[in-house]
Amino acid sequence: MVSGSVQAIDSAPIKANASMERLLLKQPQESAKPYLTTPLHDVQYPKNIKPLPLITAPAHQLRKLEKHQQNLKRAPTALGASHEKAQLVSNKTHYAPHDPDARISVKTGKARKLNYHCSMAVDTAQGVISHIQADFADGRDSQYLPNLTGQVQSRLLTNGLSMQDLLADAGYSNGSNYYFLELRGITAWIPVFGMYKPEINGFPYDKKADQYSCPMGKALQFKSFDHTPDGRLLKHYWAVPSDCRQCPRKATCAPKTRCRKITRTAYDEQYQQAYSRQHSRQGDRMKKLRQSTIEPVFGSLVQHYGLRKINVLGKSGAHKVMLLAAVAFNLKKYMKCKPARAVSMAQVLEKEAILTNPFMFLLRYATQTTETSVKLLV
Repeated sequence: MVSGSVQAIDSAPIKANASMERLLLKQPQESAKPYLTTPLHDVQYPKNIKPLPLITAPAHQLRKLEKHQQNLKRAPTALGASHEKAQLVSNKTHYAPHDPDARISVKTGKARKLNYHCSMAVDTAQGVISHIQADFADGRDSQYLPNLTGQVQSRLLTNGLSMQDLLADAGYSNGSNYYFLELRGITAWIPVFGMYKPEINGFPYDKKADQYSCPMGKALQFKSFDHTPDGRLLKHYWAVPSDCRQCPRKATCAPKTRCRKITRTAYDEQYQQAYSRQHSRQGDRMKKLRQSTIEPVFGSLVQHYGLRKINVLGKSGAHKVMLLAAVAFNLKKYMKCKPARAVSMAQVLEKEAILTNPFMFLLRYATQTTETSVKLLV
């Protein structure tokens, strides 16, 4: 039932046993107090519940959150954001006291809820669930891919199977994930995120020299690596300032800087490979295979196997619930499986026995005749 060569992965939020109406503020640090929309002295904590010690989010994320909430209040299209009871809450500043492991997450077209993140891998041969796990709902799909892939691959190798292809949606698109799968010998059929541009118009890239060329023929050489506040690895390419200073196109090409600069991801080669796979004919087939394999499984688990809501507390309890649902799903699929090869082999062996021993044929004929006579008498 399991081939192991092609695995499809996906994730979905599962409702936690916690309420959005009972969220509490985390204990703020001195540096985090200016970013809280609700003053600490206005929050009434129950006597038997203590807030979490400190806000652990860095200052740049808190500033971004504060600006986003202010824009929501000012935007005329944000329905209900300016209401006095509107909940502009975040996992960075709030938590659920009933279940601290539950996280606030939102899906397009749906309201915010306290959820758990259900990650799952399904074998494409017969739709058998090969792995399932519970994660925090405030993380991205891409950050859970290495752990998920490692566990699936080790389980398959233990049973003498090897994973060759991995199917996923654009939520798992990440340069480090492409590189991780490449090191493990797995072909990643993961669409590139929509913001990625494979080429820069007018600036061709020379892979051998690792540099770009501007429309005037000047080189933009690689200068340094850099990290974003979120941990992404970048590469900077700069032109020579003297070349840009004398260039007639500087007013439109680099009006506010000394020279033209290009910033690209350090995993651009892996992105290019994934982009070419995505737009190939086989990429279209793999996309349809993923959709027809894993999405019906998620629908069955939610509708018929109790994953509409997690009724226990804690991440470990949520993992057990998901694991039991996956076991029940696989058992039902196993009971419906008909081993056609085993049946055919049994028929071949029976025919060979009849040909080599005619007495067996007469014995079987007599048995069938006796059974028919008994049924008629009854």
